[in-house]
Amino acid sequence: ARGLLAHANPFAHHMGVILVYQLGIYFYYQYLKEKRISSWLMIAAFILNLLAFLLALSKTAIATVGICSILFFALNIGSQRYRAPLLRTLLALLLLLPLGIAGYQMATGKSLFSVIEARMEETTSMSWRQEVWDGLRADMWETPIFGHGFTSSNQRIFQLYYNTKKNTDPLIMVHNGYIGLFYDFGLLGYLMFVAAGSFIWTGLKLWQQVEAYRPLSTTVVCLGTYFLVVCNFDEMVYMFDSPQLVW
Repeated sequence: ARGLLAHANPFAHHMGVILVYQLGIYFYYQYLKEKRISSWLMIAAFILNLLAFLLALSKTAIATVGICSILFFALNIGSQRYRAPLLRTLLALLLLLPLGIAGYQMATGKSLFSVIEARMEETTSMSWRQEVWDGLRADMWETPIFGHGFTSSNQRIFQLYYNTKKNTDPLIMVHNGYIGLFYDFGLLGYLMFVAAGSFIWTGLKLWQQVEAYRPLSTTVVCLGTYFLVVCNFDEMVYMFDSPQLVW
């Protein structure tokens, strides 16, 4: 909560990863009908994480979670085992969405749609990121095999923008995993993306082979997709996100 008050979208992508993981676990237990984790506890945890995630209001994170949710439903709706809980969840979302929007307006005194519209029109962050990417691209090919070294991209950004007008609000980070990893580790760094592709391929094979594991295998596919999509606009390649994805 303190982080949410201090920054516009703190840990939004980390919470997005957790939401995708929770969604897979929830439907996995729907089929097993085992009491290792109570349904109400999982639903409550998902709702609380979802509320914090939405309050962060990261456009990229919300869009990517939406993509992964659609992918999750598409890969499981055809299975008779999971069709009923999936449809129940969709119905619950349709019923709860208006209540959530009304509750947000009562709690904040603001229209959720007007807040989203204002954030959509805000392009300062994206403009600044484009400048950062252009600055890194200028010398990223100097060492294309091994790169410049661990976190060299962040150091380069400090050199380019520190104590200038361009460094007033944005956080000094690359905000692009593809550029940052190539700058730091060169082509060898892209082995991380090869690993993410391997996770997706393994998840798809397991999805075809074992129907009982489809929610979990779909979760693997969605997490890999989440990682590859968000890397276009954020870090996602160092200490926090990658271990979550491997787990």
